[in-house]
Amino acid sequence: MDEIYGCYLNDENELLESSSGGAFTALTNAILQEGGTIISANYNYDEHELRFEAALNIEKRNQMRGSKYIQAKSNELYSLLNKELHENGNKPVLVVGTPCQIAGAKAWLQMRGGRNKKKIILCDLLCHGVSSPVMWKNYIGRIEHQNDSQVKYVSFKNKERGWIRPTAIIKFANQKKILAEDYAHLYRSDSFMREACYHCKFSSIKRTSDITIGDFWGIEKIDPNFANMKGTSVVLIHTQKGKKLFEQAKDDLVVRQSTLQDCIQQCMVHPVYKPKYFFNIRKDYDRHGLDYIIEKYVLFGAGGIIRRKIHKKIFQIRYLRGL
Repeated sequence: MDEIYGCYLNDENELLESSSGGAFTALTNAILQEGGTIISANYNYDEHELRFEAALNIEKRNQMRGSKYIQAKSNELYSLLNKELHENGNKPVLVVGTPCQIAGAKAWLQMRGGRNKKKIILCDLLCHGVSSPVMWKNYIGRIEHQNDSQVKYVSFKNKERGWIRPTAIIKFANQKKILAEDYAHLYRSDSFMREACYHCKFSSIKRTSDITIGDFWGIEKIDPNFANMKGTSVVLIHTQKGKKLFEQAKDDLVVRQSTLQDCIQQCMVHPVYKPKYFFNIRKDYDRHGLDYIIEKYVLFGAGGIIRRKIHKKIFQIRYLRGL
């Protein structure tokens, strides 16, 4: 029953705090207004990793906002789901994660009995891929040493330079702030994705979730009068549960109905491509460490961005031609 919409928050301050158009904020607002629970990945600053946690209020939910380009641990996801199946009556539960995590959650739920499963709504993200948690921790250790201070804030996709040209920002306990361009280049070069991301079977327009959210890239060309350059989200609705939640969230949003042709992206058709120099960069990383590959390869990041744009355009053309 797929319905597709472009949208962005009508509260500009909230929009600027979101990594795209704020669809996550609007959907989770609707859940919290009903006394429900949000299960999503949150950044842990003690271990510098992503963990699934539950949010029952706006303060906790706000910690979960924003794109996160590392893999989250999934073991907490199932314990949180199990808890929600047996507590809080019929109050709604929104589970947000990458397509593979949501597929795992759905499979886990299908093995469980009980009518309380009906209250659980699954929301997946348009995911380009997640990078190695080990490499990320190495990077954190490197910059903490360079700046002689602990990292206290990470924004993987900050809008200081706008939504179209986001950057990664890191803040330290000693009040220093850096633009993590070197890490951003490595991520965009597609060289440090998890191996499964290069073969992802969930890179498809067929989703296992109730609703999908992501960036509406290219909306400024499709409808410049609607596009908000402070961030615009695309929402794909797959089930009645997803439709009901989106209808509840609409009060917080400026909405435009759209089509698949308008919003098609590479990650909806094909997994991320493994770069030609993948094995060289991985070998250099294992032998020489992070400093060496940043110095040697970081300039290739721009090539990764260009390559991604080319692949996106090719798939748009193929899809529109029905190939």
